[in-house]
Amino acid sequence: MKIEDLDEPTQGISSPEDRGRLPAEAIAEAETETREAYYRQPENPRTGHWKGPLALSLLVIAGYIVLAPPPWLARSPLPEVSIEERRRGVAVAIQLQARQIEVFQARHGR
Repeated sequence: MKIEDLDEPTQGISSPEDRGRLPAEAIAEAETETREAYYRQPENPRTGHWKGPLALSLLVIAGYIVLAPPPWLARSPLPEVSIEERRRGVAVAIQLQARQIEVFQARHGR
């Protein structure tokens, strides 16, 4: 079968020429829009000038907190845990693990 053997294109269906022309037109239009957007100047040239002073002030505040932490930020030391409490905690953890193993064995018949 050859292209010549095909039916003539009906109205509303694109031809091979249209399928080649339309993407080229779209690419040309996109390039024009990109070029215009690249050279377009902002309406207000002072847009974004607040970012520098804000960044500088945040940097100064962060440096103050790191180098000389205020008293309201100082953390209290954690309470010490005695050896007996640690042993009790380890025993409870082992019992919980043993219980989970027993439940698993009962459910899966092992």
